[in-house]
Amino acid sequence: MLRHGKHYIFFTFYILFLQESHSDFSKATKSFVIIECVNETVGAQTPLEKRIGFVISNNCVISAIAIPDHKKAMKKTWCQAIRKEREAPIDEYIRESWNIETYVTKDNQKPNRVAQVQILVLEAPFTIGAKDNTPITMAEPIDLIVGAHCVIGNEDATKQCNVYTFEKGETDLKEKKVILKADGECKNDTQNEDKVSESLLCITMEDGTAACDLTAGSGIVCDQRALVGIVSEDNECQSRKWRAGASLCEQYLREWTYHIVTNRNEQKKNQNKYNYVKDSYYIIT
Repeated sequence: MLRHGKHYIFFTFYILFLQESHSDFSKATKSFVIIECVNETVGAQTPLEKRIGFVISNNCVISAIAIPDHKKAMKKTWCQAIRKEREAPIDEYIRESWNIETYVTKDNQKPNRVAQVQILVLEAPFTIGAKDNTPITMAEPIDLIVGAHCVIGNEDATKQCNVYTFEKGETDLKEKKVILKADGECKNDTQNEDKVSESLLCITMEDGTAACDLTAGSGIVCDQRALVGIVSEDNECQSRKWRAGASLCEQYLREWTYHIVTNRNEQKKNQNKYNYVKDSYYIIT
């Protein structure tokens, strides 16, 4: 009887674990979008590699883009956020972003030194649509933690989390296990050359595969089951064997994100005060 009891407890725990994992994946699936950007330089348009973004409010998407000298280059960059859906008129919803807010306004091509996070402000909201005069949800904002309770884990220990990404050349979201290196181990790495971003995450894969293969903008979810990190576009990944990312729990980055989202939402409210649909931005405290 005791033996069966142990098996029952283990089985129950396993089912609950699978349900939680599936729930996280389901949330990420409803929130992620494909980002396609173009950078205009000297009269020519240069398409950037496809990346992932996550809807964080009615009209904001968070992602990671490596572009030098942002004060000039970001003004010449525009993006589309694409949501694949069978119910869409052409199997996808598209939202333009001509306004890209960047956390650091200087060269961010070395994401181990400078936090590489952008918020794409959409020209039209992504979360509400209409079909036969009936409101429909095109995408759901992913959970964020905006208060001081946003913690990834013990800075002195490695941490196992999930990353939501897609393979190069594909657009189907996948869940993978990643290991975040301990803070001291990460920031004392000689590759950082004594200058390190406060928000730096050092990412390796649990299964030993290359973290360098992760798509830029992939989202990291840990114990609190909310988006706590963004995988950077990291061209030097191969030389140091770990992938750089940005922690959305770092105080100033967290406050900047909250500031951008709330300001943009207020602007949209004023623009649409007669037909405004309440924003569904999630806040976990």
